[in-house]
Amino acid sequence: IQAIAISKVSDLNFGFGAIGDAAKVILPANAAAAVFNITGQPNQAFTIQLPTTTVTMITGAGGAGRTINVTTFTSTPASTSTLSGTGTATLRVGATRAAIPTGQIAGAYTAIFTVSVIY
Repeated sequence: IQAIAISKVSDLNFGFGAIGDAAKVILPANAAAAVFNITGQPNQAFTIQLPTTTVTMITGAGGAGRTINVTTFTSTPASTSTLSGTGTATLRVGATRAAIPTGQIAGAYTAIFTVSVIY
């Protein structure tokens, strides 16, 4: 069968935050969710694997006051789906950014996380 592949369309984006902000949840239906295109064998079922551990965003070299945790990754579809008759599907991924504590350093925080799809 045709190999399954996943490619990123857009990043998960928590936007701006300030010291004292509560945790922020981005649901898969939110415009700020990550979006991926999946291609493969038409009408073939597949399983989605999201991060199950904490992903740490950093700014600069990281360290004290320069990290923010991201947890609770969710997706639409949630755990399994089926490729269309043309062998395509769209996957949307959200997550939760931790609250921003006193002493957090201002900056652009980034991280890489892995999403896998398998037959």
